[in-house]
Amino acid sequence: MRSRLARRVAVVCTALALTAGPAVGARAATTTEHRTGTLADGATWVADVPPHWNGTLLLFAHGFGPARAQDAPDAATASALLAEGYALAGSSYDPDGPQWALAGAERDQFATLDAFTTAVGRPQRTISVGQSMGGLVNARMARDAHGRLDGALGLCGLVAGGLDLNNYQLAGETALAALLAPDEGIALTGYPSAEAAGAAAGLPDRGGRQRPEHP
Repeated sequence: MRSRLARRVAVVCTALALTAGPAVGARAATTTEHRTGTLADGATWVADVPPHWNGTLLLFAHGFGPARAQDAPDAATASALLAEGYALAGSSYDPDGPQWALAGAERDQFATLDAFTTAVGRPQRTISVGQSMGGLVNARMARDAHGRLDGALGLCGLVAGGLDLNNYQLAGETALAALLAPDEGIALTGYPSAEAAGAAAGLPDRGGRQRPEHP
């Protein structure tokens, strides 16, 4: 059974594709093609092309997190979209950059489009799709596309930016600390690094090891 997210993405992308102009010949193939590659800054890209490609490429921008190439929000959505004839592509973003990857994500997404065109062929339509932080990346891509995109779809996009996100998260944390631990003096700001903040929260470090509860 298709997930609700998969159905929504397929329906909206179909609508965008239909308004972007007529198809000029679908690509013939017998099996789903899986392609990968490396971009100039070390970012990786991944793409999947279904047997009966409808000519539309969905260029997916993933959210905040590790630099791992994704071309769909999840496996169920990917399967549903491939079954509808859409090709999928997306990049990891710069592996040496921050996880809040706005400095290079837009560049890497457009570079992924170029790599896809070279490896597979030029899409008849390209629709950018972004989720969470990727929704902000997606909005910037739509702004800077200069004819390279035919549509854009944001999924829970943080289009107000990181400062707004951090402010509302801090407001929630302040309320929780005041209500649940008013006498513990929990520090919510002023940590010297993200690692120190993660240690205070008891989060695993990047190697998967559990950090101590206090820095």
